[in-house]
Amino acid sequence: MLIFAAVAIALQLHDSGNRSDRIEFYHRLLLVRKGWGAARVREVLGAPNDVLLPIGQGGRNYSTDFSWSYGTHGHTTLASRGQVRFEAGRVVWVSGTPGRPPPPMALMSDAEPDRHLLVASRLGAYDPLSFIQTVNDLLPLGKQKALAVLLEFDRIVGGTDGCFAIAAALFGLMDRPGPTNRSYWPGYPTYLVDDIPFTLPIRFGSAGASGGGFRPRFFTYAMEQSKYWVMRPKPLKPPDDPFPSFLRSIKDRRYPFGNEEGWGENAAGGYSNQGRMLKQVLELVRTAWQAPGLDPASRVFVSARDYNAYHRAFLAMGAHWDSRRQCYVRAR
Repeated sequence: MLIFAAVAIALQLHDSGNRSDRIEFYHRLLLVRKGWGAARVREVLGAPNDVLLPIGQGGRNYSTDFSWSYGTHGHTTLASRGQVRFEAGRVVWVSGTPGRPPPPMALMSDAEPDRHLLVASRLGAYDPLSFIQTVNDLLPLGKQKALAVLLEFDRIVGGTDGCFAIAAALFGLMDRPGPTNRSYWPGYPTYLVDDIPFTLPIRFGSAGASGGGFRPRFFTYAMEQSKYWVMRPKPLKPPDDPFPSFLRSIKDRRYPFGNEEGWGENAAGGYSNQGRMLKQVLELVRTAWQAPGLDPASRVFVSARDYNAYHRAFLAMGAHWDSRRQCYVRAR
């Protein structure tokens, strides 16, 4: 039975008064309206698990006075139940209410998705390590539960692009030949080379990438296509030396930029598309070796002309992929 059919099952709440119940809390979120004050929100949802303050007050919110997060597991972690944002003391946005409920309790327990949602929440743009960890975390769940987690992540975060790419890797969709318009490939703009996800330096939204193609919301796409999906047979396992995979990635048919930028920076003074692809390898191996001056959160330019120097320095560490730890480690 598919998860999407299961979503339509009548919801049987185990304890309608328990705020930790995911489905019960979803229905409470539906009651919250724009313009409400904090006191009224607290009456309906209870006290938040975390409060995010604006940048000016040492927080992380750019445009809101503050946000209340529910279902967190530590400060600034994923609001796995939902989030309410305030401007001038009034509600301006509520997450997790796009018109569909969470997975029914018959499919997975209330708390079961949380650990997997936390792993998925680390997924960042151009971060192949967190991508591999997310796919390999979902794989043992089986098709129904893995899809349920992805749908719940999409409901809470609205992470359509990330969900498309993860599903494409999890269900082997990246290996299928794509049409001429690359933006219709299921995983686009991410593709696998030697079990390493490389993401092209472009943006893709539901309206398409760089003006090309159209892609529906992940939920809609999954409802229509998931019956054809089959779980990949084994976890992603990048090679012990991932640097040659970069060279293969820029020669892959799915890489659209060719050699027009050579190995150096582009004419605008920024780094080249090849440099951005190489930086993803540096991010992948960061647990074993960090390139000089390359902080994981930095926007430092990387030039592909430095490939050989980076490669030699990495090999000197004697590092390898550790399947148990799900990351690269140095030789003892």
